[in-house]
Amino acid sequence: MNQLIHTSMMAMRIQKLDHYTLRTEHVEETRRFLEEVAGLRVGPRPAFQFPGYWLYAGDTPLVHLATLEKDNPELHRYLGDRATGTGPGAIDHIAFRCADLPAFESRLNRLGVTYTPRTVPQLREHQVFVKDPNGITLEFIFAMDEAASWRTDASGVALPAASRDTDRGDGIDSMRTALETAPARPLLPTERLAELGLTVPPPPGAVAAYVPWTRIGNLVTTSFQLPWKEGKLAYVGSVGSDLTVEEAYQAARLCALNGLAQLQQAAGDLNKVRIVRIEGHVGCREGFSDIPAVLNGGSELINAVFGDKGRHARTALGHVVMPLNVPVMLGFWAEILE
Repeated sequence: MNQLIHTSMMAMRIQKLDHYTLRTEHVEETRRFLEEVAGLRVGPRPAFQFPGYWLYAGDTPLVHLATLEKDNPELHRYLGDRATGTGPGAIDHIAFRCADLPAFESRLNRLGVTYTPRTVPQLREHQVFVKDPNGITLEFIFAMDEAASWRTDASGVALPAASRDTDRGDGIDSMRTALETAPARPLLPTERLAELGLTVPPPPGAVAAYVPWTRIGNLVTTSFQLPWKEGKLAYVGSVGSDLTVEEAYQAARLCALNGLAQLQQAAGDLNKVRIVRIEGHVGCREGFSDIPAVLNGGSELINAVFGDKGRHARTALGHVVMPLNVPVMLGFWAEILE
């Protein structure tokens, strides 16, 4: 019998986290937090007879939100009575594996979200911890070769400013403090691109009777950039019908890279560029309203590459018909810093 149990257990393998379900009194607040901070999006959900959302990462419904209504028999029948399910244990935190740490830090700073960073060299990971509206800790994991804004102590914990001013008497802390508090040269856009593992492609040519960019004085404007990749459109179709928000987000990143190619050609040096404005247009089904989430693909890449010189104004419009059936196109206004 023991052998049978052992054999059966050995046959089963957990492959990955499928989803987690969170029951909360703050459904709407939690939904907004996960959309804005984690970049998840609301997607299809079965016709349950109780309020809630499924939030997707790509095509995977990763987080299931449900209410804590006390007088909803369908909720209790499906998920059980929350009060009777408590015990001596508790979830410590929930972790997501992610990419593009500079863009994520930029998002947290823009939203004013407090976070605790850490680096674990043994795992080759950067880790960022935040609290959701329910007090649950969420961990966002990034590869250690991504650029992090923090420095760490020997254990990998990010150093608070106060700890940099202490000295153990052996001169080590004084040297560390001097190095860490010395004015650091901000990374150049080309250096940030290298740290992000991105390469500026050749600038796409015009496909009709126009030029890819024009310059008047120190102002450069580009024509709308499409999601070209190696001479072909990498994405076509309508967002919300043919493409997911995540796919359109990636298309916007391609548009932004092509925009960098045009600006680099116009300025002669991408490090002389300051982004002023992005005009974003999304091809989508009628009634689709998640246009900002799509355009964030371009905006967050620009912010990650240019830092403070990438902060820009933006136009966000949706259309049911787009040139060449593309899901997104971006136009850029930039200043050339001489």
